[in-house]
Amino acid sequence: RLRRVRIDLAAAAQRVTSQSKKFPYNLVASSLNLSELDEPRLPEIDRQELLDLESKFQKAKLSGWGTWVWGIGGLVGAFLATWWGFRSVKLKRMTENLPTSPSVGVAYGLTELNGIVDLPPGIDLLFGPLSHKPCVTYDYRIHEKRGSGKNAKWVEIHKEIRRCPFLCRDREGAFPIDPEGADLMVWRKESTREGRLRYVESRLQFGDPLYAIGMAEIDPHTGDSLYLCKPEVKDYPFMLSSFTEKAVVAKRGIRAIAWMTAAFASVLLAGLMLFASRG
Repeated sequence: RLRRVRIDLAAAAQRVTSQSKKFPYNLVASSLNLSELDEPRLPEIDRQELLDLESKFQKAKLSGWGTWVWGIGGLVGAFLATWWGFRSVKLKRMTENLPTSPSVGVAYGLTELNGIVDLPPGIDLLFGPLSHKPCVTYDYRIHEKRGSGKNAKWVEIHKEIRRCPFLCRDREGAFPIDPEGADLMVWRKESTREGRLRYVESRLQFGDPLYAIGMAEIDPHTGDSLYLCKPEVKDYPFMLSSFTEKAVVAKRGIRAIAWMTAAFASVLLAGLMLFASRG
């Protein structure tokens, strides 16, 4: 038993020494100032048995194109997740630092409004396809469940988004909004399921609390007033929400943390694949 312990110890020392000289392990060894292990001296008969054991040893090593796919995929995923994470942080900071403007004091440029949803004269309300309730904007989707068991997944087969112009009314007055192209973050949602189909509707109703952020530009219909619309600059937000500003900031902060966590996990995946392919 002692003889086998001595042989196994020598084998472990050889493997550690050999592996510490290969990339990327040599970088770790040099950064930690690790010196080579002293291999125990073995009699000739034990050394021969060690050679026989090493020749039969099966290395636990990942190889093939799958390793490269996962490694490169991890790096690409890290880049994309980092980009989306910083973008979410930017939108969160922009939402936090942009002051709320009263409806009568809106200036040209990026604007934040707080009030309730009101309807301008001459505009007919929309009706939600699922709830059949009057609203100023809705997002309606139909998903179909395909497959079964663990392979089951929901696939979107229909998408319908409709918007109509409305007003954001506060204590000072009302400000017109063109909701086309806006991100909708609302708490009014309807969902139902029939067989393998699922119907989901999100809507913004007349009288709902409204938090809006977008670009205040010259109204092309009047020429002498402003209205809120989608910014031409891609990095600028355009969002309509029935949640409070505090809730919107919290949601964007959570989203930013989630993306940065995904970026870290992707870097870790690529690094582990690199080490696994080498050791």
